[in-house]
Amino acid sequence: MWKLARALNQLGWSLAQLGDLEGARQHCEAAASLFRRADDRHGQANILDSLGYIAHLDGRYGPSIDHYEQALALFRALGDEYHQADTLARMARTHAARGHAEPAATARRQAWSLYRSQHRDSEAQQARREAEPAGHVQPAPSPLPQDHARPY
Repeated sequence: MWKLARALNQLGWSLAQLGDLEGARQHCEAAASLFRRADDRHGQANILDSLGYIAHLDGRYGPSIDHYEQALALFRALGDEYHQADTLARMARTHAARGHAEPAATARRQAWSLYRSQHRDSEAQQARREAEPAGHVQPAPSPLPQDHARPY
């Protein structure tokens, strides 16, 4: 059952990226039902994140934030900081699209901090760029201290 649910979520995400938001929502809602029946909390969190993304693309920012907040609560309960960072970054974009600068900045800072702690440098740089006002160039962040450097 979980394989089907994951496939439906992946299909829903892909359809959203292609602009078929109704098809995306339908597939993700079907996956959500399967994840709930299986009591798969990680799957449920991923689906909530997907539904937040779909709602954002559809201009339904309130429901998008609701989905992201539910996903974050589950990711936090599961100790999944990797997906917390991604959900926070998407939630920041939704807050920004709504014109809510302060919650957007807070979510971006949290995402940036998690990305940095995970050595996800390109994502951290993206979060930092999105946090900067248009036309403002910030100097590059200083490198991590040697004891936090990524091993090669």
